[in-house]
Amino acid sequence: MKSDKVILSGKGVTKIFGFGSNKTVAVDHVDFSFREGEVISIVGESGSGKTTLAKILLGLLKQTEGEIYFDGQLRDIRSH
Repeated sequence: MKSDKVILSGKGVTKIFGFGSNKTVAVDHVDFSFREGEVISIVGESGSGKTTLAKILLGLLKQTEGEIYFDGQLRDIRSH
């Protein structure tokens, strides 16, 4: 059953690969909010950053910028 309690949210989540003229912005300042019991999907064109965002949320990649909150607590996924 879906509730109004936000369990995972993010603001300005960004992932940049490379440096200088060789940099690629894979995820560009994404904001999101997932509620308890909610079923979500990430959709978009090929190369739009869906897999990169999912890996950031799972802690498999470090975001370059932005904040992610789990159950209201700031999570510094970059330190994992």
